[in-house]
Amino acid sequence: MPRVTVQCGQNWLELIAGGEKILNNGVAVVNGMNMAWFTTQRKNGVTFSKQYYLRRDQQTYRIAYITGSKSLYEKRLPEFESMIQSLSWFSARKINEGPAGKLTQEKQIIESIINRLDKKDPKLSNTINQMARWKLEKSNDTTVTKQEIANATDQLIKEIYSLRQDPSGLASVRKSAELRKSLRSAMTIGIYEGLPHQLRERDLLEKELKREDISKIGGHWFYKPQVTPNQQVANQLKSMLSRTTSFSVRSSVPTVCGEFHPDFAVAWKSGDRERFVLLCFGCSEAMFIADDQKQQYKIGKIEKELKKILKTFSGKRPQR
Repeated sequence: MPRVTVQCGQNWLELIAGGEKILNNGVAVVNGMNMAWFTTQRKNGVTFSKQYYLRRDQQTYRIAYITGSKSLYEKRLPEFESMIQSLSWFSARKINEGPAGKLTQEKQIIESIINRLDKKDPKLSNTINQMARWKLEKSNDTTVTKQEIANATDQLIKEIYSLRQDPSGLASVRKSAELRKSLRSAMTIGIYEGLPHQLRERDLLEKELKREDISKIGGHWFYKPQVTPNQQVANQLKSMLSRTTSFSVRSSVPTVCGEFHPDFAVAWKSGDRERFVLLCFGCSEAMFIADDQKQQYKIGKIEKELKKILKTFSGKRPQR
């Protein structure tokens, strides 16, 4: 079934419904930037979604969305709205795409929020606590404890303070330097296609898990065997995925589309060890995997071209 798509138009954002009904939409201004949102309902009548977009420097970014059955959507929506409104500064942080030399606004936002933390702003503290709890509940099947929430809140606050020293996020990205260097020098690479989404396409996933031509990489399911691209495409992918400036630090805001779900994986060998980078275009994130080590980042300006290239290797995953 076609999805709702978004494109830039005369009013910078146009909604195109394909198989979904747009229930409502609106615009606002966040940190001097235009924000737009809309909610939709699938034709089956039970699946709802809400998406937020920001416009900055003539570029449009989707910053967050929530989707699910009507009951789950209505349960999560108030908390989701509170997160977006109370932590709009994170939205500006999240669309930073690397060392573009335009960090003044982000630095001001970061300093402002840290000042509020220093002053123990109760409203902000409560919002961060809610975010930590929400993040834990998304990744756990059981009820989380108060101590777990407290620990997660402390970790989130530490991450916020760390942005003061590294607003561009490059220090975090450089942790994967050796891994990306090995990709750049790899003789060959392989491409795996991911199975359907574990939340939004649960029915399709359950059907596909019965196949024999699947295997796990980093805890995520992919179709096998891997596909070997021609040398030109391989060189393009190696160049894009090995550059430091292709990625930036992930926001601590939990992605409301569900857990990380890779659409594709690129594999290569370093010595006798296989390495991977898993790519999720729903949340615009990449996960580099080497042995038991994982480094997860926000995909930068390469995303559009990267998605275009990898889409040509989609052949087994069923489409709605």
